[in-house]
Amino acid sequence: MPDSGAIALLDTGPDGLTRRQQDFMLLMAHVMATQGRLDEAATMIDAVLRLKGPGEDALFAAAVLDFARGHVRHCRDRLAEIRRVEGTRTRRRGARTARQRARLYLEARCAYELGLSEEADAALSAYMAAAPAVELD
Repeated sequence: MPDSGAIALLDTGPDGLTRRQQDFMLLMAHVMATQGRLDEAATMIDAVLRLKGPGEDALFAAAVLDFARGHVRHCRDRLAEIRRVEGTRTRRRGARTARQRARLYLEARCAYELGLSEEADAALSAYMAAAPAVELD
């Protein structure tokens, strides 16, 4: 019987998932989520977190999915965990990456949903300051 690649995906070895395996599983989670299969996507992301550990990519995917599922507190916890994984949060001047802007947006939305007005305002201000300039015609 020809190797379908499924066996290679399950053979994680002593170091957990390879980068390629992790990317494949996160891509599958994204496809499942876009198809409305949020519980299955969550299972896939949880598997990555268990096999690979709390990496930024998997934690960010989990945070986005938690928010999409209405689990605002879990999303907020994941965002805090991303900050812990990164170490101290860097406040660089200049443009932020799309992921950093998305995290700021999620932080603001979570704080707003939880009724944390001051925290929501601070996160929203940081998000707006990080947003790229838009020219109006």
